[in-house]
Amino acid sequence: MPGDIDLTVLNDRRKQAQRELSAVRESISSESAAGAVQEEQLERQALLEQIVRGYDEQLSNIGRLSASRLGMTPDVANLVRQRSQAFLITSLMLLSVT
Repeated sequence: MPGDIDLTVLNDRRKQAQRELSAVRESISSESAAGAVQEEQLERQALLEQIVRGYDEQLSNIGRLSASRLGMTPDVANLVRQRSQAFLITSLMLLSVT
């Protein structure tokens, strides 16, 4: 249930994934790494992009669900959505580590 999810934690995890993605992008643009290393960095970038998008989708879905259940105004629903954009990213990050 959306009420059981700590949206602050989810949002923090999304921000963490975004920071990692930014670091990878910066690394790719500033390095002239060997082919295998460059390929690995590009793969990591793609995975992090998926993770960030996943968090965004998850948080959006949670926000819409909460809004519809509680009859929230769009502004409140948007706030809920913004606070819930990290759960999926965390899950995907955990899956990518294993």
